Amino acid sequence: MTTTIFVSSTPFDLALHRKKITESCGAPGTARPDVAVVATLPETSIENRLHLVRSAKAFIGIFGMVFGDIDPVSKKSLVQLELEEALAHHIPMLIYIMDEDEHWVLPKHVDIGASAHQLSELKGLLSQVQDVRFFDSADNLVAKVHNDLFRVLGPVGAISVSKPEPKVEVKADIKQAVRPEVKPVEKSVEKQASSEPKKVDVASSVAPMASPTKAPGTATVTPATAISAPEVAIPKAKEPVAAEPVSAAPPATSAAPVSSLASSLASKRYALTQPRFEFFKDKVKHLFGPYMSDAVLKDVLEYVLAGNTMSASSTLSRGTSLSLEDAIEEIRKTELIILDTVQRHAAQNNDVK
Repeated sequence: MTTTIFVSSTPFDLALHRKKITESCGAPGTARPDVAVVATLPETSIENRLHLVRSAKAFIGIFGMVFGDIDPVSKKSLVQLELEEALAHHIPMLIYIMDEDEHWVLPKHVDIGASAHQLSELKGLLSQVQDVRFFDSADNLVAKVHNDLFRVLGPVGAISVSKPEPKVEVKADIKQAVRPEVKPVEKSVEKQASSEPKKVDVASSVAPMASPTKAPGTATVTPATAISAPEVAIPKAKEPVAAEPVSAAPPATSAAPVSSLASSLASKRYALTQPRFEFFKDKVKHLFGPYMSDAVLKDVLEYVLAGNTMSASSTLSRGTSLSLEDAIEEIRKTELIILDTVQRHAAQNNDVK
């Protein structure tokens, strides 16, 4: 049986992303032949938009650098109205935010001024009430969507028919949203994966560790140990006499600057006083839960406030059970919350003045 998922996004700047998601579903030979993708057009009325959202089995929200058209009645963007409708009817949600450091984007597809501020606030709220993921290209987005659909809808063919529940008119605000329940992966799949023999390739397992996923605002630094001195060819003397002694090649001089750069990046942090730490801790504690110690959280926050995302991700991964990739995702969420907090504080100060 075919089920419906609703894709919400601004139509023009993310047209390629919507097209690739649509083409990867709903037809034989695609990744999800059992899924039909529904997306609205700019001329679609608000009533039809909200009806399509309520009829969907899953809601996919994609956010780039454009806030989108504004509804003159509610003064909210159309994508925000669709989002709140999905929250009100407890539809499983998958939220994806464009990686501003990695994704290529045309200048005309970047909002400025009041629209940019509203979009930043919306992203900050989403990072607090939903599990958001970041994408750096259209293909990267499609891969993450299919991976998450497997968790929400189950494997291909696992979608069952359920009786429609009575409709209840509920108005929801994104600030009161609750994280949706995610359907766990089938145990039989996990058992089959664990029973297969695994081959360990030392070369392939070590290589990725040398180039971890780049987080926003992180400079790529070549370790000093990876720099070797240039080889110097020593000419052989034709005769055993009158041969000038040749000194050994001097060590590479570029290793020292790289080493100092790496050490300066590792030590780049913003020292937090205890009151300020408690303030920011209250803003981000819902991301990490009780398993995070104050010492580790303080180190993470000091690195994030200094823009040192690389060290913040590494510290979070070492101080918890998170993998480095998951730690980077959590640091990106933390950055969004802190950015939203700083912007709100600055706006309040301007109002006072």
